[in-house]
Amino acid sequence: YIARGALPETWNAIKALRIAFISAEETSERKYPNGNVAGNLLGFVNSEGVGSAGVEQSQEAQLRGTNGSYLLEQDPRGALIPTGEKERVEAVDGRDVELTVKSDLQWKAQDAIEKAARAYGATYGNIVVSDTRTGQILALAETSTVDPADLASSDPSNWGSRAISNVFEPGSTAKVITMAAALETGAWTPTSKFTVPDTYVTDNGQTIRDSHAHAPQPLTLAGVFAESSNTGTVMIGEKIPMQVRYDYLSKFGFGQKTGVGLPGESAGILHPVEKWDGRTRWNVLFGQGVAVTAIQSNEVFATIANGGVRNTPRIIKGYRSEDGTYEAVKPAETTQVVSEETADTVLQMMETVVSDGTGKKAAVPGYRIAGKTGTAQAPNPLTGTYDHFVASFNGIAPADDPRIAVSVSLYSDKLLYGGEAAAPVFADVTAFALQHLGIEPSGSKATKIPTEW
Repeated sequence: YIARGALPETWNAIKALRIAFISAEETSERKYPNGNVAGNLLGFVNSEGVGSAGVEQSQEAQLRGTNGSYLLEQDPRGALIPTGEKERVEAVDGRDVELTVKSDLQWKAQDAIEKAARAYGATYGNIVVSDTRTGQILALAETSTVDPADLASSDPSNWGSRAISNVFEPGSTAKVITMAAALETGAWTPTSKFTVPDTYVTDNGQTIRDSHAHAPQPLTLAGVFAESSNTGTVMIGEKIPMQVRYDYLSKFGFGQKTGVGLPGESAGILHPVEKWDGRTRWNVLFGQGVAVTAIQSNEVFATIANGGVRNTPRIIKGYRSEDGTYEAVKPAETTQVVSEETADTVLQMMETVVSDGTGKKAAVPGYRIAGKTGTAQAPNPLTGTYDHFVASFNGIAPADDPRIAVSVSLYSDKLLYGGEAAAPVFADVTAFALQHLGIEPSGSKATKIPTEW
């Protein structure tokens, strides 16, 4: 090829020169009218028209269709034999792929995470919005999203979806799993009493510290969760056997791909119990020693919102053929991770995080909001060195009739706190989503669980 994408007038001018052995062939060009909106999900095709990222890649077989053919019989000179055999196979067009993503909500989430990343000097960030009842992904937004029509102006590291490929230690957002396990196994109740110090030494000599120094606090289990205390969480976890800790992390989806329908998904990291060292056995209780993707983290909260039932996250809604025939994608089988009673109790505890705990800035006027802040260390996405932090907020709305789970993550080489950096972004995007989806304001007040004794 001398040149690709030449305009007809260019070729006509070259053709007029009558230069031997120079010819042209027609080609097609894809148009992406929404620019970079959902570019990380749509992906793009290469110069040969083959899907090379995103839905373009994962749904290549559906989108491409099959070529037709025309077989006929000729004589030795190449002339058609009128009475010879003929066989015609019609071409079949590919099918349209319908996504679960809401384009307006996707735009809003992309805009919000871009603004937050600039405001805090974050390396990158992402937002996941899912329908808690079906597992459908309503928005999956990232910073520096690629415009599929203009790959040249984008860094290749931004061509995919970091929300499904990059892993990080979830930090305190994973305390939701510890609390659910503590309640489901009957080890504790929401009002169980603890005197929580800022430093705690485990039975095998491991020293656990809270994020800040404080005098011993008289907290209930709900209070430990609302205050996001590491020491209190370990005290709670002492009654949960190591294998049970692992089992619940696995049940909530850690260590396995979600099957969302996009290429490049990571399973995260969840080592088997026999590989846990003396510290990891405690760290997993507050979200260290394991690694997850943003979409896995969102799945935990969607499960709690759905009465303890875990759906498979999905981005493909259905397929439409050329004749208008529509085939909806059948939802995958669900899994009951914890009882509805346990899920409802944890949901109430998460409301306390927003009303009285570390997540006050996640509040949305008129709606009951449940959620959890998180702040954890993470590897540098470019070098792999352990010099980054993740500030996150995962939440559910409305808490009295859950419809959406929203997760916000910001990755930075500076220490950012989830309650300060991620929670306000959650509130902004969640407020838009609730109105866009036509979800009515909450009609009841939360039942508060005591946080102190």
